[in-house]
Amino acid sequence: MQISKYHSRCPWSSKLTIATFGLLFAVAPVLASSSPQAAPINRLTADSMNVETPTPAASAPATVTQAVIAAAAEVSGIDPNTLVLLESEARSWPDGCLGLAEINETCTQALVLGWRVVITNGEQRWFYRTDGEADQVRLEATLPNSLADAILADTASRSGISLEQLTISEIVANVWPDGCLGLEVPGEYCTQALVDGWRLVITDGERTWAYRTDTQGLTIRYESILPRSVINAVYQAIFAEGEVLRPSRLAIIEEEQRTWPNGCLGVVEGGGRAGEDRCTQWLVEGWRVVVTDGQRLWTFHTDYNGEQVVLVAKGP
Repeated sequence: MQISKYHSRCPWSSKLTIATFGLLFAVAPVLASSSPQAAPINRLTADSMNVETPTPAASAPATVTQAVIAAAAEVSGIDPNTLVLLESEARSWPDGCLGLAEINETCTQALVLGWRVVITNGEQRWFYRTDGEADQVRLEATLPNSLADAILADTASRSGISLEQLTISEIVANVWPDGCLGLEVPGEYCTQALVDGWRLVITDGERTWAYRTDTQGLTIRYESILPRSVINAVYQAIFAEGEVLRPSRLAIIEEEQRTWPNGCLGVVEGGGRAGEDRCTQWLVEGWRVVVTDGQRLWTFHTDYNGEQVVLVAKGP
């Protein structure tokens, strides 16, 4: 078995440094509740993977799992007997480097059938990519279990999908531009140092949800599908009421694209025919957005770019 340079038989180099800084969102509240009392992780665009997925087999062969456990044990120095298979999935990788080429590395350009294997020792999770026979084994990422569990729990909470149906389908190392991971909200202060971290994509096999984190999982933010202009407009509408003093407490917990029946975004004041006559009578593409501060809910209708925002409901 040939172990790639991502494995410690060859020089191992981590491209990330662990960034420790003030907490913007604690992981613990995410796990506590799906009710408004525990606001989910703040959020922004869920992209699907660019690699094709063949018809999955039940699980990777034992020889593949053993090769991955051996690779992880050698890299980490952990007793291989403490490592167990968490999940595995058949994949089709885009090139001979399994989609994980190093700088200046030459890769064959044919698709490679293989496996994505996740193992754990109860504290960390190792995500590996292999070819079909595990002649090539490459480390995709290593995450603390607490980080992976928090993101999966938040996805389950906001989607209503059980944890058993959710998997982490993609992990990409990234350098975020600030302490808010590039996802600041109006009125929020963000430290201005670069932050090493990850972008993770969660899937139930049909839909995807994307998150940004630092390397330790001290800061976790959800990437909303809403245009940035809509997020800003909704938050500004809440701030205009003068009731929210800490922008970081706000989180978008529901977002849904809608086609409104008229220029009043489906909200007609006064009711009756007279009220409808005051609205332009053409369809308007837009969004339904629900925001919480952990205690209250605000429900908005907006047009597509947030130029028009209507508060529909507010309450605990």
